[in-house]
Amino acid sequence: MEVRLEPYKFLKQYLNKAPSNYSWLKQKFTEISRFAYDLAFTQNIEDKDKKTITQRDKGILMFDSVERITKENGVIVSVFVLTVRREYIKRLETESTLSYDDDLSKILIDLNSLVAQDLIRFLTSFPDKKILSYSEFCEIKAYRLYKESSIISKQKKEIAKLKDKLIEFGINVYGKGIEFANYD
Repeated sequence: MEVRLEPYKFLKQYLNKAPSNYSWLKQKFTEISRFAYDLAFTQNIEDKDKKTITQRDKGILMFDSVERITKENGVIVSVFVLTVRREYIKRLETESTLSYDDDLSKILIDLNSLVAQDLIRFLTSFPDKKILSYSEFCEIKAYRLYKESSIISKQKKEIAKLKDKLIEFGINVYGKGIEFANYD
């Protein structure tokens, strides 16, 4: 299934304001396209023996192009092309590690840090995670596979700076070099 999305129109309807930059939306689609699932298949071998094969599957949603099209009025616009493999549509909807609740997204748009937005979405999706270290979060999100160590370190500092904002979402940030606040 292929979806063509005009970013300006999408953001205008979704945010109810005229967006001037699509880069964060492009980054979100790139992030979603990195989803991977461990799929387990059980096979019956001979009598009652069963063999379970587990494999990591990627390519559920692919965001790999931005096209330019000419509208009826002659205006040239960018269009994002998203491809979702049909067999994973339900799985993507139910097992995503990101919460994209409408109300939550409208609140998060005012938060300048993408890693903080990602952390809030993750913890909203998995409220049973009571204590989560930053290195565990990086491991779960597979940041080390596509981000340099310096960027991961910078993002850790962003989270520390946003300690007072994150407490509004019920997330208390502790760690080396992070000062205690009144609510700690």
